[in-house]
Amino acid sequence: MFEGAAAVLNKLAKRNPSDGELYFRLAAGLDAAGELAAAKSACETAVLTAPKSRWAWNLLAKLRLRDGDIARALACQDLAILIHPDRLYYGHKARILERFGRFEEACECGSRAVEMAPHNAADWHSYAKALRSRGRPQEAATAARETLRLAPLPFYASFLDEIEKEAATIAVAPAP
Repeated sequence: MFEGAAAVLNKLAKRNPSDGELYFRLAAGLDAAGELAAAKSACETAVLTAPKSRWAWNLLAKLRLRDGDIARALACQDLAILIHPDRLYYGHKARILERFGRFEEACECGSRAVEMAPHNAADWHSYAKALRSRGRPQEAATAARETLRLAPLPFYASFLDEIEKEAATIAVAPAP
């Protein structure tokens, strides 16, 4: 299914080489078809022909992250945010930073995302994970409680249990 759509978009893109939107759609189709290298190539063309396309920069960040190129993924995500500061892009950046081991910055981006969309459970969960990774279990538990309030799912409940156990352990640990 995706292969047929990708073939049509590829033909259209070759006829309209300056149409970044076509290349973006081609990249998205190739990504859905599991063709990472081709998707990345099409997306790189998309950002060259449409450098103000926040969607293309965001997709390129995801593709580069999937390919293990964390530093370049972060640069692409920063460009998406620069073009259009949106909670979705801050949430993606938080996840990239977390994988990069830059937990304090991930916390800042997670905080920004939940400020922009306080009703989004996935952003709260990402923020809780960043806080936990930063060694702030009490704050992580608060964020995890909000996640669970917004989306009462078993996964979120078990995550909250883990964090609360960590927070309790830290609270009762003797001071050196």
